[in-house]
Amino acid sequence: MNSLHDIEQDRALALVIREVSQFTGTDFLNELTTRLAELLGAQYVYIARLTDDLNSAEVIAGWERGARARHFVYSLKDTPCHSLTVDGACVFNGDIQALFPADIVLAEMDVDAYMGVVLTSNRGEKIGLLNVLFERQILEPDWALSLLELFAVRLSTELERLKHQAELNERVDLLQRQNNELLLAEHIYASAREAIVITDANAVVQKVNKAFEAIFAQPAERVIGSAIPLAHLSEIPVTEEQIIPNLGVRSFESWVIAIKDPASDRVQHYVRFSRDVTDSVHSQRLLDFQSKYDESTRLLNRTHFIREVNAKLEALKVIGDIGVFVVLDIDNFKSVNHVFGQDIGDRVIRRFASAARSIMGRGAMAARVGADEFALFITGPDTRNWRGTLDAFRTYLKGGVNVAGYTSSITISSGASIFPTDAGDVQGLINAATMALSQAKQNGRNTHANFTPAIRKRTERFQQVYNQLSKDGGLSKIYAVYQPIVSLKNETIVACEALARWDDPLLGHVSPVEFVDVCERTGLVRDLGDVMFHHACAFLAKVRKTTNADLTVSINRSPPEVLDQVDAPQRWANYLSGYGLTPQDMQIEITESLMLSDPEAALRKLSALSDVGFSLSIDDFGTGYSSLAYINRYPFSVLKIDRSFVADIETDESAMLLVESIINIAKRFALTTVAEGVETQGQMQILRDLGCDRAQGYFFHKPMQEAALFELLTAQP
Repeated sequence: MNSLHDIEQDRALALVIREVSQFTGTDFLNELTTRLAELLGAQYVYIARLTDDLNSAEVIAGWERGARARHFVYSLKDTPCHSLTVDGACVFNGDIQALFPADIVLAEMDVDAYMGVVLTSNRGEKIGLLNVLFERQILEPDWALSLLELFAVRLSTELERLKHQAELNERVDLLQRQNNELLLAEHIYASAREAIVITDANAVVQKVNKAFEAIFAQPAERVIGSAIPLAHLSEIPVTEEQIIPNLGVRSFESWVIAIKDPASDRVQHYVRFSRDVTDSVHSQRLLDFQSKYDESTRLLNRTHFIREVNAKLEALKVIGDIGVFVVLDIDNFKSVNHVFGQDIGDRVIRRFASAARSIMGRGAMAARVGADEFALFITGPDTRNWRGTLDAFRTYLKGGVNVAGYTSSITISSGASIFPTDAGDVQGLINAATMALSQAKQNGRNTHANFTPAIRKRTERFQQVYNQLSKDGGLSKIYAVYQPIVSLKNETIVACEALARWDDPLLGHVSPVEFVDVCERTGLVRDLGDVMFHHACAFLAKVRKTTNADLTVSINRSPPEVLDQVDAPQRWANYLSGYGLTPQDMQIEITESLMLSDPEAALRKLSALSDVGFSLSIDDFGTGYSSLAYINRYPFSVLKIDRSFVADIETDESAMLLVESIINIAKRFALTTVAEGVETQGQMQILRDLGCDRAQGYFFHKPMQEAALFELLTAQP
């Protein structure tokens, strides 16, 4: 007599059989995997179709943790499924991962037991697998396996039926396609845009379509009965030009197919297709040109130029000759675009290209490699006087471009590298010449520099400094020291200037001249300015809380920080507010280059800073070209006299008179004067006698850590 458990299993099985029997095809497969998972308490059930070589299987239906399984293909090697294909049915009830350690999917699925049966065709061929996987051991493995074997026959039948249905559908589709192709062929012939000519086996024209008459401007009766030259019978498309009445020279692409008797393999007909490709040919020629040349200047583009230089280098290696690689920048090209407009900028570029074509000899190639960047590669006889060629190039450009009656001169900065001395490949030459160009720009523009090992060393040092600064936390290593500014009336400390310092674990102590230059040339100067601003705010807040000193802090901000940040005035004021300070507590030092780069923008930005409450100081006064205009037009309240004037006031009367003039002008405009670089008692006394308000320098105090400055401020009455 069956137990209650057996009766419940039988009822559950009968219910599954009844429910899945309602379905066929893929619906049956999906429903069966769902019911088997529920009945067996399995987490994964897969039905897979075996490949012909029995090395892999494709999952076509399945159940994965309460959801339909995706379709995927997997290799049977080193998996339980491989054992299944050998044994026909198998059960691994526990430690399945240990039995098949190479099967990483088992670990990912976190299964412990596996069972499956092979699905076979009615001819006994292995066509599929039914796999069931469990997270825990199978409670009744024998009953579970018998259940899989029970459904295996029906599953095999469904797999075969699905396969036969797919093959039948494919044959029906093939017949339908063939029928459609016949209809399509007739339609194509009648309405094709290509000219079609049908000939007999001797290439005598029997029929032409309407497109032929239109394209070649010939009626059918004129060509029917004439022969096509056999030399033109080619299955490979041939492009040729032909003169067509009223249309001129046109380009045609033609190809021929031979129609053969299947029984004898003899040609019965030829069919020639022709199409007008004039526009395509022109487009291709344009594309070929654009792939090699810059459209605006008609000079080589960067990609093709490098390819051509590579070819030249290979030739030079064979003959043992040299080559000169030159990179050039048009000086201040962005300003030309900004002031005169892009149209004038384009005219400058074309003028440059004209110079390249007029001056460069046969042994030189010129290319446009950027918006205002060009490159030359000089070989052959021209290399003996390449500097002369470059000088002639500069002279040609001095003619400039005429803008509304005004001729603007064009100057260039350039750098050169020599093959094979400086580098043995094109990328090395580019890198070396670019380093030399950078050196030329640092030398003041409108100059040339040849690559040297020293330039490489400086460039590598520059890159080292940049790498250390730009990595995460790099700028956080920057700290501030403070140089006191004293009143010349009583030599008390009334202000201080925050100065950046850096000691790097890899590079050691790095001069501020060096790392500030790196920041300015790489865009890090904004971040550097923010770091120093926070240092200065924190220091000044501490001074306010712990001393009675009425101190202000002076901090340098670069032109990009002032010009490129729309919200700078309010943002900086908010920084100060966060420390309990106001803009009146902070003095912003500005160099003359800010006004030189964009005078109108500088006026707007500086006025905004002044309106918020910042005191503005013009730094290094007297070293530029138009300094006197600044103190009248811009909202400065402090003028700092450059140390280069202060240094000689004891021994050079003209230097003393110049400083006196600066102080008098500052007084006329109600500006506070600060003398920089005061190092002797004599300098201090002269400045005091001349009426200078404040001074800073080694005579009074060197830059110091904030703790040392606190001691001075605390001791100060």
